[in-house]
Amino acid sequence: MINRGIFVLLLSSCTVFETEYSSIDRVIASSKKSKCKHYVSGKQKENDKAVGLKKQSRSQILKKKAEEIYQKQVERLEKVIHTSGFENYKSFLKFIKKNKNEIGENLIDIVLNEKLEISMRVPRQYREDVSQSGFLNQHQTGSSRGAFSPKRRSKAESRATGIELKEYNKLDNNLKPKYCYIKPSNDLNMKYYSDDVSQYGDDIYVFKKRKVKKRLFWTAGDSLAFNMYNTKKYGKFWNSMTIPWEFKAFIIPFLEKSAKTNEFELTSSFNKDLFPQLKQDEKLQLNPKYWEAQIWGVLNFKDVEKFIFTQNKPSGEFLKSLIKNKVEIFDGRNFSGKYRRWIP
Repeated sequence: MINRGIFVLLLSSCTVFETEYSSIDRVIASSKKSKCKHYVSGKQKENDKAVGLKKQSRSQILKKKAEEIYQKQVERLEKVIHTSGFENYKSFLKFIKKNKNEIGENLIDIVLNEKLEISMRVPRQYREDVSQSGFLNQHQTGSSRGAFSPKRRSKAESRATGIELKEYNKLDNNLKPKYCYIKPSNDLNMKYYSDDVSQYGDDIYVFKKRKVKKRLFWTAGDSLAFNMYNTKKYGKFWNSMTIPWEFKAFIIPFLEKSAKTNEFELTSSFNKDLFPQLKQDEKLQLNPKYWEAQIWGVLNFKDVEKFIFTQNKPSGEFLKSLIKNKVEIFDGRNFSGKYRRWIP
């Protein structure tokens, strides 16, 4: 399903302080979308645009386009968010705050305080390629360690964003998404489904969340399966589309089992006793081995925060690139729940 790179969302420390729960109020307050605009004359606007495009790099243009797609997806979700049983996202956040003791304060803290990291699995033989060319999708590489079918993938991705397939096929391939999954962080020391994703690569790259969060999406299950097998339903229910990262609180109900055990387990359904008002399209439920996420636009070595090797140590020019970019390095060999810091 996923191209040579797979991301990981790594959940970090779950230490909880009562004062941190002002974060719920902060999220509620910020859930109302800002609509600030700059007004200039038509002629001035066109001149500024022309000058700006000349100064912008291709990478910057694609990242900006990815953020535009993200914002349009926010608008799409807001139109159907009432299918969740809540009038809007703000009302769902208020429900979480009101029932935090029953739901699990640690779990809420992890998600709402964004103690999350984003990474990608890549085969170690591509280390030099990654350091020089960045992270690519199957539209660019012509290969995949999952389901390789660019036409099928394009159809799924166009449905995920509401972009007509004809128009989607015209987009720059480097704008199109690179795929991810959710996993507990090193700090949580929780068991997880590592065997289900190991086929995608033995090197793990952790990204700087602050640089990608405005073009980051998540899916409650396999986005390819959603799009290919539920074509009439996709986009009509809140849980049937690729969800912008800012609506991350909807992850909480599906992590309910993790609040009671030391195992990171995402489910396709939720505890209706804890979330009696929450609804989802039952026909779209899957049994995910992992939860997927996607980053749109250019993703390169400058976006890397951490590198974890599970086989060979980094060396040569690749190691120099890690050091130059101030990337933290971890030893993931003999993994038993926690990676060890590695110093060359």
